[in-house]
Amino acid sequence: MAWFGDYGFTVADRFSLSMMGFDPVELHAWSGSASWNPASGEYDGGLYYTYNGTWWPLNLAFTFGDETRGNALVNREWLEYDYDWYRLEATLSVPVWQRVKRFASTFYTLSWSEGLVPETWPATRPDYPLPSVPGSFSRLAGKAGAWYQRIESSTYAVDWEQGEYASVSVEPIWRSDGGGLRWLGAFDGIFRRKLPLGDHTVFTARLRLGGSADVAGPVYAVGGAQLEGNRPRFPWSPPRNLVPGFPDTTDVGRHYWAGTFSLTFPVTWLGMGYATLPFFARRLSAKVYGGVGEAFYTTADWADPLVGGGLELRLHLIAGYAGAMDVVLGCSFGLGPEGAFTPYFQLSSPLPEGVF
Repeated sequence: MAWFGDYGFTVADRFSLSMMGFDPVELHAWSGSASWNPASGEYDGGLYYTYNGTWWPLNLAFTFGDETRGNALVNREWLEYDYDWYRLEATLSVPVWQRVKRFASTFYTLSWSEGLVPETWPATRPDYPLPSVPGSFSRLAGKAGAWYQRIESSTYAVDWEQGEYASVSVEPIWRSDGGGLRWLGAFDGIFRRKLPLGDHTVFTARLRLGGSADVAGPVYAVGGAQLEGNRPRFPWSPPRNLVPGFPDTTDVGRHYWAGTFSLTFPVTWLGMGYATLPFFARRLSAKVYGGVGEAFYTTADWADPLVGGGLELRLHLIAGYAGAMDVVLGCSFGLGPEGAFTPYFQLSSPLPEGVF
């Protein structure tokens, strides 16, 4: 069984498309995703596979991308260049405790990645300082962590409505361009409660933290265009959409913190279709969200956070007489000179989370 997971577009960022599927007994699940920025030509994509045939699920991933970077200094000018990368990753999940609506597990990840930059640069003028340009590199990393979740939901809920989630991880990294062993650490926590303001009104607060040691350059970036594919995100997945209303790499540094909130609520129940057309509108819901956070190098420069928010309307449909489909219209905005008003549109038909 397979189907397209979602299609999305935002005028300030990119197109995105994903597809996913699983076998009849749910031993094998797979997904693929890709996105492309028509303005800059940047793109990224990935293929993901999960094997559920043992007590310890195995996840494999291959991701790749192209982006524009501007940290090359030649003849006292900062130059932009194409940075290409690809990554292979394997993760083993080891459950340690499970009760009704409660689950705890550890995970262990091994990854290999390559970063590729241009081999030729403009000639250096003799009266200028030596250039500072990046080089291609290989990267080997291991990650170990644990997570806990307690979730509760109800009939016709858009997502789980009450509970908590927390994950911690540590990651040693080796790079071929020197610098010795580098260390990263991360925390992610979610608190969610159903409010007594009508059916399915849910408040969510989330805190994400990241730090590093023995690292010279930036390793974290804070921003977020808010257009998020429906491929499931795992506890070991890189953080995304940390602060809405800003490009993904607006703020960079060796450490970061980000806090977000959202309020989701139903607008109206529709329960209607037209004649025998293969679309049936079930309900309309809305989400109001916001966030604050930043990346920084030292504690001396962490007093200037990014602040953003947004609004989203979601039409829940039954398409093709059987499949769930959501039509999403939204906009995010960031405060300050680096923020932007960003409308986005998305069609999505998510795969059940339990399959992964």
